[in-house]
Amino acid sequence: MTVKEIIIKTASNLNRKDVVEYLKTGATENSEMVKDDVEILLNSYNVVQDEISSLYYKFKATERFSPKNGIIKYSEFSFNPYAILSVKDDFGSKIKVRILPVEIQTEKPITVEYYYVPKTKNLDDISDFTGTPVTDRILSYGIMTEYLLIKGSYEEAGTWHSKYIDALSKMAINGKRLKIKGRVWQ
Repeated sequence: MTVKEIIIKTASNLNRKDVVEYLKTGATENSEMVKDDVEILLNSYNVVQDEISSLYYKFKATERFSPKNGIIKYSEFSFNPYAILSVKDDFGSKIKVRILPVEIQTEKPITVEYYYVPKTKNLDDISDFTGTPVTDRILSYGIMTEYLLIKGSYEEAGTWHSKYIDALSKMAINGKRLKIKGRVWQ
């Protein structure tokens, strides 16, 4: 599923026919306002993507690195790591290295296993959640929550947030249901 398809579903749920029309045809009557709303929806998608991938459905990668002057910068990683799970040598043994905020210090080639947040998406990009338990419906509920908060519709955002949390909590990963704490609404 593409990000655009998810945002079209979200716009339909919000009853924003103008946004749906714009995304499908590229034209609408009030295109400047609609373009702004599409940008807000896209930004909301990226916020929800970061939230889900760092808290509920974690993406894991393993890569091998050779240090340059005893340093491996996180910018060399294929993805944006937020948690280093393990560091091993070429024989598969765990080794001690110095893990700093922007780099890993080691003299030996290493294999790093880590959790990462997917790259920021554009409309035509494929969602990293394609084929996972995180459905377009779950993403749509989260996007609506963020969008409505930005637009100042707090009560409606609270309603969609409840649906979002409920859908996330029913999502099963490895046969286990998630336990999720919701936001505090005042």
